[in-house]
Amino acid sequence: MTRSAAEYDCVIVGAGLVGATLALGCDALGLRTALIESRDLTAPATAGETRGLALAVTSQRILQGLAVWPDLAAVVTPIRRIHVSDRGHFGFCRFAAADLGLDALGHVCPAATLAEVLRCRLRTLTHGTLRSPATLTGVASATDRITVTIATATGSTELTGSLLIAADGVAAPTAALLGITHRIHDYGRDAIVANVTVERPQPDTAFERFTATGAIALLPLGGARYVSIRTLPRALADAALAVSAIDYASDLSQAFGTRLGRIGDVGARQSFALKLVRAGACPIPRALVIGNAATAVNPNAAQGLNLGLRDVAVLIDDLADARGAGTDPGALAATFARRRERDRARVAAFTDTLAQLFTSEAPPLVAARDLAMLTLDLLPPLKRAFLRRATGIGVCPARLARGLAPRVTP
Repeated sequence: MTRSAAEYDCVIVGAGLVGATLALGCDALGLRTALIESRDLTAPATAGETRGLALAVTSQRILQGLAVWPDLAAVVTPIRRIHVSDRGHFGFCRFAAADLGLDALGHVCPAATLAEVLRCRLRTLTHGTLRSPATLTGVASATDRITVTIATATGSTELTGSLLIAADGVAAPTAALLGITHRIHDYGRDAIVANVTVERPQPDTAFERFTATGAIALLPLGGARYVSIRTLPRALADAALAVSAIDYASDLSQAFGTRLGRIGDVGARQSFALKLVRAGACPIPRALVIGNAATAVNPNAAQGLNLGLRDVAVLIDDLADARGAGTDPGALAATFARRRERDRARVAAFTDTLAQLFTSEAPPLVAARDLAMLTLDLLPPLKRAFLRRATGIGVCPARLARGLAPRVTP
């Protein structure tokens, strides 16, 4: 076993969408950063990923502040209108970018495209080092540093840094190594994601349709192509994955209704278990968690990635402050979770309430949710307040969330 030591300001575990974005922000600040990723990022990218990501306007601004957005602008589809309805009931609500004086409420971006753009940018890090493939196997915290042990193809390596950031999701081993426990609520449902074609597309318009078996979202990809996200009880989801693409399209069309005409040309289907996961306190000094490693939510309002990117924006501001003041970045671990708790708790409660409210056909709940939607639709001030929250506008005052580049101290 070989051993070596290296000094870093930040050690980031996980080069997914959130971890990679954080690494770019740290590099912009001039921080010495080690990015540890268990996947081999030097291997060719996997083709055919079906997921479409709904990036809220605040997330667009974060990526703009890191100079990533220009590489995405040509492939994303704007969401200028959102239509929400409750099939078989009277409730509906319409949102428009014009309600907030915006060009778009967000954009739909193929997940594989964003991942590849970030991956390419990671190859150009000036102050960072990418360790891939590498697996975190040990963590030890001291008064003035934190040491991690990683396993690579050539042996075991120790890295020391001021701050450790776990951005590798809930199922990764980092949380266990840090002694973090998670509160998990399994909704007993899965989300089936597939690209589809609709007969009568409505440009730049996203749809959320609540049905007796679960929600159906259709996000525009341009032209007649949409990303469909359908949530079903797990047994029904398993059955839906087993049928042919033609039969799935027919069933999806029947469940969604006729607003967009016939649904067809179903691409590869993927399934994701729906859970609400919240991390407990981290008992290890100089370590913190962001993204899904901290809070994983139901995707019914497309809040998960957007919440994780706000984690990044706030942390970059904190790191910039520490660098400007010449203070220890590791000290941020003691306060960062408290600074992010309100936003995380609000999003967790919001998505959980939607999940509970819109999966019940109990008459009192049906009446309450439909009345709530109509109230939103009819009261512009309330609608604007709701949209600002949903898009993250005003929720996160960080520089990146306002589209500004990280503040660099000479």
